[in-house]
Amino acid sequence: MKNNFIIDDNYIITFGVEIHAQLKTKTKAFSPSKNDLNAKENTNINAIDLGYPGEKPLVNKKMIEFGYRIAKVLNTKIAKQISFDRKNYHYPDLAKGFQITQYYQPIGVKGKFTIIDQKGNKKDIVISDVHLEEDTAKKIDLNNGFVGYDFNRAGIPLIEIVSDHKNFKTIEDVLNYVKQIANQLIFIEVNDGKLFKGSFRVDVNISIRNKNDKKLGTRVELKNLNSFNNIKLALETEISDQIVKIKNGEKVLKVTKKFDEKSGKTIFIRKKTSLKEYNYIPEYNIPIINLDKKSLDKFDQFKIIDTQLLRKKFIDKKYLENEIDFILSSPKIYNLYQDLLNSKIDEKKILSFLTTNLQGQFNLLKIDPLEFKLESKIISQILKLHIENKITTTKLNQFINNLFLNKDITKELFFFQKQIQFSEKELEKLIVDIINNNQELADQYTNRPERVEKFIIGQLMKISKGKANPKLATKLIKDYFLKNE
Repeated sequence: MKNNFIIDDNYIITFGVEIHAQLKTKTKAFSPSKNDLNAKENTNINAIDLGYPGEKPLVNKKMIEFGYRIAKVLNTKIAKQISFDRKNYHYPDLAKGFQITQYYQPIGVKGKFTIIDQKGNKKDIVISDVHLEEDTAKKIDLNNGFVGYDFNRAGIPLIEIVSDHKNFKTIEDVLNYVKQIANQLIFIEVNDGKLFKGSFRVDVNISIRNKNDKKLGTRVELKNLNSFNNIKLALETEISDQIVKIKNGEKVLKVTKKFDEKSGKTIFIRKKTSLKEYNYIPEYNIPIINLDKKSLDKFDQFKIIDTQLLRKKFIDKKYLENEIDFILSSPKIYNLYQDLLNSKIDEKKILSFLTTNLQGQFNLLKIDPLEFKLESKIISQILKLHIENKITTTKLNQFINNLFLNKDITKELFFFQKQIQFSEKELEKLIVDIINNNQELADQYTNRPERVEKFIIGQLMKISKGKANPKLATKLIKDYFLKNE
């Protein structure tokens, strides 16, 4: 990951990262409403979500299981007892006037997540705590300056992962941490890692101080950054702005901001609320929950894949960053990669296929890697045909495209599998015969090589009834004329 942004050596930047990830449960955290953001606005709502008087929360057991998976993979100290609390504040997106969260007894504390850069360097990021909570409603900007709220999102279970501010030294550290946490949550099947959808959200706190000052600078929060590129741009912008203010003797205010893509600036939202102002109190409608051995043994039946071990293995193998990112974008892509390796296909050809052909079709057809459903066996057959030069790159992409569109390629695939192409020696002999029989045209090769090659390949296809490999034939033609200059 390249980063040309240079920070003035006279200043120390402190970062704190908070990740909010929606959990992929069927129902909401504390109500029986469906957890489905694709539904029409305000259709998946319940009296509990809307904070009607007298309505009591119901705890989603799956939310606790998913929280445990996350706490475990982040190497936290997992609580034997958990409780829920009220975080009191008043915004239009919070109908109850408080958010149910975990403050006094979160599901995990004092963890560690090891990030790895593309050079293989490791850095431990200390996790302060991991806690469960509910999401708020979604603000929607309407016409003529009006604002609406979609309460389908209100009450969706969230996990908040809070990092220690002492570990991040650079913007690259922050980006690696966010990306690699997203990969890990995808692989333990609790979240889809999608910043642009808002199901995976990132807040970054930044404070800057002169290197001679021991006291931390004023903390500014950047809220809901919705892409890796925007995280990078927002951090660069805010750091530059704060340094200019400090140099000019201006005061940096403790505020919450958002990043505006159009202007490329960080914009004030509101003054930063302190912990005291939230007035945390226990949620008296939810009793303390014991995480006994029986429950944890049941949770442990899910097999956790450590994506950081995979990342380290791929870096050691000198895989490129985009190759690693795509393989770890989905367990289904990773499983396909493994199946292709087990099919004895050359590793470099697998990587090229995944990041060029397959990813290209994903982008073209707007397919989510998490929804990838193609059979590895069929993909393997198609890729082998391409490697054996029985199908062209265009045909390879067409096959993949048709599979995504649920078209039957059985007959066509069978045709290419049975096709026996001419050997290299047979092609060489045919090429020499065609050149000898068309010497006048062959003499034009120096000035018009493409015309001569096209003619010879046309003759080869005619003689071989389409069984000559055009790619190999073109190479042999070039080699012939190079030797006979």
